[in-house]
Amino acid sequence: MELYLSTEGNDEAVGSIKAPIKSIDEAIRRIKVLEEKSVIHLMSGVYRIDKTIFLEKLKNVSFKGCKDSEVVITGGKEFKAEALEDDDKKFFENNPKKDKIKVAKLDEKLSQKPFM
Repeated sequence: MELYLSTEGNDEAVGSIKAPIKSIDEAIRRIKVLEEKSVIHLMSGVYRIDKTIFLEKLKNVSFKGCKDSEVVITGGKEFKAEALEDDDKKFFENNPKKDKIKVAKLDEKLSQKPFM
């Protein structure tokens, strides 16, 4: 079985390249039912998961990025850099240096311009 995922897909879709499903959880659910060798093709995007995926339990499953795609799978929550602006001063006054560096790097990456 081959399934296609897109962050703009729909978990009710068939999972084809033209009608991709949206979530990794749904892809795994479908594959577990069939118990056959399967490939999950990921189109470009950030795929957020809220629970651990135990890959050792998915012995017949391969995850592959589609050609020329940029794929990120993360358990992190999305937030907008703008949400930090009001509390930046408090955050930087009250947190250890290592946390300040992590946030600065993230903010720089999100805004695509130097942070400090």
